[in-house]
Amino acid sequence: MGCRGRKKFTLVAHDWGAVIGWEFLATHMDMVDKYILMDAPSRRVVRKLLLTNKTQFKMSWYVFFYQMPKLPEFFMRMSDLKLFEMVFRKHCNDEELEAFKYTFAKKGALTYPINYYRANFGTRVQSSRPPADVPHAPGLYLLGEHDAYISKETGPLMQKEYNNLSFKIVPGVDHFLQQHNPTLVNQVMREFLEG
Repeated sequence: MGCRGRKKFTLVAHDWGAVIGWEFLATHMDMVDKYILMDAPSRRVVRKLLLTNKTQFKMSWYVFFYQMPKLPEFFMRMSDLKLFEMVFRKHCNDEELEAFKYTFAKKGALTYPINYYRANFGTRVQSSRPPADVPHAPGLYLLGEHDAYISKETGPLMQKEYNNLSFKIVPGVDHFLQQHNPTLVNQVMREFLEG
């Protein structure tokens, strides 16, 4: 950033990008002027909810499944990656879906994304705490109203960790909110960024 003459930037991320974004904010809040993170709380909040909240525990069953060696990759490759169709069908056209399937049908290709879960939810992984002594940039945490993977209870918990954080449930969308209704999500983001 320094080479571009900028000292701060706006951070926008979804899902695993948001997980990484929370970690970045915890260590480099001073580099961000505003941020919008969607459909993924920090690892600290997920861990807390997995231990105390039955709803989030049920919604996150796949995280535990992905901890097993080789079996998740085998299961996902079955039936011409049918699982991809089940998850992404309403968010992708046929061509995009086939591109996903082509990419992840390659030997070893599924291991890389599954390893995100293995590496980030093991018992030895430490999550960074947001800085208490640094002013927090204004932030917005978005969650799809019909998200099947992330509990709405993550919002208030994230607000406890990150002061100056607004939480909004985006109506009528699921986990892939920016694909499900990009016009609405862009409007919500624009209102926050211009506010």
